Amino acid sequence: MNMFNVVDWVWNLHAKGKLLDAADTLLNGEYDTNQMMRVLILGLNYPFSEERPFMRTVVGILEDKNELLPVPGKKPLLVFVSSAPIDLEGIVSKCNQSTVSSDLYERKIDLN
Repeated sequence: MNMFNVVDWVWNLHAKGKLLDAADTLLNGEYDTNQMMRVLILGLNYPFSEERPFMRTVVGILEDKNELLPVPGKKPLLVFVSSAPIDLEGIVSKCNQSTVSSDLYERKIDLN
């Protein structure tokens, strides 16, 4: 089965300077170019729900009353940040051993 990622497709069009090609073809080109660009760029600006603006801000952007943020030329990489403390030494030591367990016993096996 072929998978189609709309987000990547739109980012690729944007990188090629052909963002308007993402507009629905059923519109037959009958749309305000400025408004369509604003809608598409707005979508590229806020890929994560926790970063999305309030609806009044979105409406202001679509009505050309609020400034539209610039979009990078290429899709940004996803970076996940954890607020949990990281114990690198503990992680490394756990990577060097494996635990085999059952109801009867638990045994650590050194993988070095």
